[in-house]
Amino acid sequence: MAALRAAGRKQLSASTLSGPNCPTKATGSHVFRISDYSQVRDNVGNGTAVQSSTFAVGGHDWQIRCYPNHPNGEDKENEDWISVYLRRHATAWGWANFIKPANATAKFEMSILDQDGKLVHRGGGSKDQRCVFSSSTGMGWGYRKFIKHADLQEGKHLKGDSLTLLCDVTVDLGLEFDGATVPVPETAAVAPPPPSFELRGDTAELRIDDMDANVCKALLQFIYTDSAPEMDQLDQAMAERLLAAADTYKLEKLKKICEEALCKNINMGSVAANLMLAERHGCPLLKEACLQLLCAPGNLEAVMATDDYEQLLAECASALLEVVVKKIAGQQQ
Repeated sequence: MAALRAAGRKQLSASTLSGPNCPTKATGSHVFRISDYSQVRDNVGNGTAVQSSTFAVGGHDWQIRCYPNHPNGEDKENEDWISVYLRRHATAWGWANFIKPANATAKFEMSILDQDGKLVHRGGGSKDQRCVFSSSTGMGWGYRKFIKHADLQEGKHLKGDSLTLLCDVTVDLGLEFDGATVPVPETAAVAPPPPSFELRGDTAELRIDDMDANVCKALLQFIYTDSAPEMDQLDQAMAERLLAAADTYKLEKLKKICEEALCKNINMGSVAANLMLAERHGCPLLKEACLQLLCAPGNLEAVMATDDYEQLLAECASALLEVVVKKIAGQQQ
């Protein structure tokens, strides 16, 4: 990096991705050099920032913003301080574009480097604090009192009237559902979103509703690896939720896998729920398996005596009529 600085580079970036298979974090560093700092400070008004070029870490674009004359023009308490912030600028292309592009969870630290690249000042606070960057965080996160103007000593911090800021960023790679973090597949960090995902509603923040962490993980695994959970992992509840998600995002192959798993485990305790699921999501195999069970002697009458029958009749009237017709036809033969 020293060689690049000597060549006159003003912004330098470096980043790494952790984990060989399914990374959980990405780290990056960016160097922002403000040349002729004294002139910049004299010419920049109160509340006005100078900002670095954007740099990408963990599927998000970031900027360093430096306020030589503090961010609030009327704030006398902080007028002797330089303020420095990290702001999430925009989303780099990747999985975050279609899952939740307006939010990022990251840890960061701001420092000042001397002309040899040695750290001579570090911002206060804990570098392990996780911050959520979203459209509601305004300027982002940072240090209102980063360093006093009086402490910017010529030769130590401002050799050649140049201020060099270093920002180290660690971004969590994953989606949080019900308190659990789902790691994002490595290929998803650079792959475009599948056509089944669409921007809906307010594009400042996209959400996946009614989906828990296990379903989301299985959905992403299928999208980027074309592999579904093993049959022994698809119990009744998981298969139902994953089938509904697959239908929502038009993943027909995954939907059929879930449908076949449900067909293998239909019994009198689950037939009503499975028939309603089949009607809601257009599952002909599952529907036929349910009708066959209900056509067996005594089974329809048993279901009619349960608390689920009223809802079943409301959602599956035509299917129940098929059962009645088949039972009548069977009695006539």
